[in-house]
Amino acid sequence: MTEVKFLQIEPTTRCNYTCGFCVGRTMHQTDLPLAISDAVFRAFPTLQAVELQGEGEPLLNRNFFRIAEGAAGAGASISMITNGSLLSDERVERILSLPIERVGVSLESPDAARFKTIRGGAFGKVLEGIARLRDARNASGRRRPVIGLNVTVLKSTLAEAEDIIALYRSLGLDGGIWFQGLQDQQTYVSAYTPLMVSEMLSADETGKVEALRKRFDEDDTIDKSGRDVGFYPRLFEDLWSGPPTCPWLVQGGYISAEGDFMPCCHVKDVRWSFGRVGKDPAPGIVARRNAMAGALRDGDIPEPCANCWVLDFLRPAHTATVAHGDASLGAIV
Repeated sequence: MTEVKFLQIEPTTRCNYTCGFCVGRTMHQTDLPLAISDAVFRAFPTLQAVELQGEGEPLLNRNFFRIAEGAAGAGASISMITNGSLLSDERVERILSLPIERVGVSLESPDAARFKTIRGGAFGKVLEGIARLRDARNASGRRRPVIGLNVTVLKSTLAEAEDIIALYRSLGLDGGIWFQGLQDQQTYVSAYTPLMVSEMLSADETGKVEALRKRFDEDDTIDKSGRDVGFYPRLFEDLWSGPPTCPWLVQGGYISAEGDFMPCCHVKDVRWSFGRVGKDPAPGIVARRNAMAGALRDGDIPEPCANCWVLDFLRPAHTATVAHGDASLGAIV
């Protein structure tokens, strides 16, 4: 439990979109400095996989590709999530030059007007970016990165979920669709607009999304060959097959744009930071992470872990007070 094999690194908290459910808009607007990313790769030499994504649009950080090059130089595979609006010819070329395994594009609706209402951006521009990346990859003869969709399902867009699957098929994508509802952890709920609070799924609606996901998985006419490629499938692999535990606390971590080593991608309150990379020694950071893992293992659920879907996979004694709902969809669906 001493190694750090998986890190999600937040390139920026800034975004060119205005999604009402994004906690990033309530955070300090900043980019991850190269000095910190370089310190990360020096401090944790056992890295296997890196996810370059946080609460902002990663490609807004002008040093994004230098950070990615640092991850590649450390021997880590890379994946990323983007809103797709900045996939220019130049950026696509640079993506293809790096060992980026998966590019997930986030969207909530295949309807241009609704997309603009939710995200504040142009749906057509996102489609152009996806097509540009897909065509350039295919023309190069490469099989990576796989390209998929990351979909936050809202109460008002649940009826459009089938249309998103049709969009995925029409775009010729291969990285799967990851569905999730709005997070119900307090960090997120406190940042939601009143409209977004009303968009949270009920247990019944969450069940409908799960049924849709199952149908998608079982449809052999849809290319999902790259569904299990990338950071999250590797991070959570042991959760599905090994002893129940929190993979973030056992072998991973989250680096915020300010350099804090956080327990996972859902914890934003710096009170729970294990230390700041480049300032605090790595062994102490890992020791504090391991202490939280030990507390969780012993049944003492840490405050920031409340309502986390991962708890559903731990032994029953640990889940007695866990609220089941949107978060049970998690990040890997």
